[in-house]
Amino acid sequence: MDPKRIAYADTQGTKSALLIFTEETMTKVAFSKSFGIGSVNFPIHPYIRSHSNIYLKSVPPFILVSLVEDSLKALGKVIKISRSRVRFTQTEFQYIYSFARKATGKFKMVNKDVPRENELRYEGTDLIIPIDTA
Repeated sequence: MDPKRIAYADTQGTKSALLIFTEETMTKVAFSKSFGIGSVNFPIHPYIRSHSNIYLKSVPPFILVSLVEDSLKALGKVIKISRSRVRFTQTEFQYIYSFARKATGKFKMVNKDVPRENELRYEGTDLIIPIDTA
């Protein structure tokens, strides 16, 4: 590949760089796993991902992941739901999980169109779960 086809570049640490190609070159390398400049081959790791995150707040710990996934089906395909720990400064509390959950998926909506809350039903009770995309 001719290095002149690289439009922008920036380092991403000591062993990687972020390269932005011209549109013509990008269509040629988009599905490749590597490209060569001279005698050197470089692996390609896509910077743009096709998934996004939705943050669910105040989800009680007894709510199963499968129930949360089912409640998000209208927004798109859920890839993973994870929990995070509460960020206490004291080490003895580092094991405690937050009520927040992060849903990673291929959601049909852009961030501004995601509803502000999600409703799910648990044992005959409707729960309103606040949603954030930031």
